[in-house]
Amino acid sequence: MVDGKPQKDGATAVRLQRAVTKVLAEVDERWEGAEDPPSRGDKMGRQRMVRFKTQRLDVGADSENAPPEVLVQGDKPLSKSRLIAPIAGMTSAALEISLLWPMEYAKVQLQLNAGRSNFSLFNHIFREQGLKIYAGLTPMLIGCPAQGAVRFSILDSVKRQLADENGKTGRAAGLVAGLCAGVVEAVFVVTPVETIKTRLVDSGKGIVGTAQYVLEREGIRGIYKGVGATIAKSASNQALRFGIYEECKRMMLNQKQAGATQLTPLEALGGGMTTGCLAAMINYPIDVVKTRMQGLDAARYRSILHCLTTLVKEEGILALYAGVWARLARTVPGQGIIFCSYETITREISKVLD
Repeated sequence: MVDGKPQKDGATAVRLQRAVTKVLAEVDERWEGAEDPPSRGDKMGRQRMVRFKTQRLDVGADSENAPPEVLVQGDKPLSKSRLIAPIAGMTSAALEISLLWPMEYAKVQLQLNAGRSNFSLFNHIFREQGLKIYAGLTPMLIGCPAQGAVRFSILDSVKRQLADENGKTGRAAGLVAGLCAGVVEAVFVVTPVETIKTRLVDSGKGIVGTAQYVLEREGIRGIYKGVGATIAKSASNQALRFGIYEECKRMMLNQKQAGATQLTPLEALGGGMTTGCLAAMINYPIDVVKTRMQGLDAARYRSILHCLTTLVKEEGILALYAGVWARLARTVPGQGIIFCSYETITREISKVLD
């Protein structure tokens, strides 16, 4: 335009991008320097710092169930390399939720019924529901592909924006990208899917009946009940899993011979299970709050803080960890499944696209 405003805005965006990239690079340098300062001519320390420098990944990072780091796709054309990681991530996530859905169902029921002393999970599943518990799996299988597509697209875009002049991103940039992906997927995919799943499990209705029930009683706002809690859970999940798994990987690679950059499937299993356990224990309370704010009684809670204080006041502090064993029973083996299967799926898809 005549006044040159678009050009000025573009220049401002470029300067902002460079400033953010510089800050993140400095964070990486301080992080790595604190862990292994290459002082006194410590050449091995410098080699380790270079060895563990995070590579720029075409698509990566964690989400609810996807691994925080993916394979670099070598010299494949950019359009093909962008397809491999999302497809592999969505496939491995669908495999994980399909195999471990009973644990997810049990977790939601225990969260919803934490205040009922006469509730028996065994009787509810084996005597009342049986195979009907799999009705709640439908929205998750529908949401998985959409969630993966949004997650990996945002992640890839943010990582490209934060890459340095050599096309590489450090751990801080990867963490920011994961957080951004978590927030976007929580708003556009996870919240409506999780709300329908939670209401379906709570009411026992089918997916269509549950959606109609929510829309008739609360309108479109009902689908987005608990969006704040979902964003908080998703964002914290990304940060925790990314950070914990990266540190597990670094420690294991440090024990291997110089030049090793990949874990064996067994090592990935151990790292994934450790990540799943620690991350689940740390952010489980926000998961409980999210579930309550998306249940059939969601209207009684005004905010995340109100829901949290109400739970503690009425049911005690332990209510924030109601059903944690079911969450662990899913996330611990689930993350192992994800990390073990991801590399194999990626390689097979890569062969097909070659």
